[in-house]
Amino acid sequence: MTTDRPPSRRVFLAGLAAGATALAGCSEGEAPEAGSGPEKLESPPDGPPVLGDPDADITLEVFEDFNCPHCQDYNANGFPEIRSAYLDSGQIRYVHRDLPFIDPTSWQAASAAREVYRSYGTPFWSYKSALMSEGSQIQNGAPEIFGDVAEAENLDRELIQQAGANRKHDQRLSEDRTRAEDLGIPGTPGFVVDGEVLDSLADARETLDAKLSE
Repeated sequence: MTTDRPPSRRVFLAGLAAGATALAGCSEGEAPEAGSGPEKLESPPDGPPVLGDPDADITLEVFEDFNCPHCQDYNANGFPEIRSAYLDSGQIRYVHRDLPFIDPTSWQAASAAREVYRSYGTPFWSYKSALMSEGSQIQNGAPEIFGDVAEAENLDRELIQQAGANRKHDQRLSEDRTRAEDLGIPGTPGFVVDGEVLDSLADARETLDAKLSE
């Protein structure tokens, strides 16, 4: 793990604007226009974040820790494959589960992301992807990194940063941890198809394909 000092907010935002990563945000010296970001929900959704068909017969649950390098790799490479193969067509129900264990900032990052879900809904997925892509900066730059990513996504910086710093959603995250323990999840990312724990993403995809062909 690098011990370099995390980048300043100004450098962070400028890098997002200049880089190839397609994040909706501000370049250096700019501020989001009023009303340009997603609208907040009137009522927060219950339960964990869900994608795909909520009534699908097949459910894939994925347990992740924001500080886990394997989860970060899955987020960058595996999840887009899952989304393209199964979610865009509505073939399965996809459930994000948090399994924070590496560091206290794992709990903070998950809580910040859950605040996005409960306040905005689907922008959770873009925020989660952007935050995961920060790698070791999640540990080195917390809690400001949660606000930096929120601002780049045109979300409420203060709301999300404070939710992460204060671990606002620990109870919900603990419920996911309890489910992981009950299922016997050995580590992250952990893949579960209809209650069956799989060893890898490849095994999960093989199981999904077999179920879909029945």
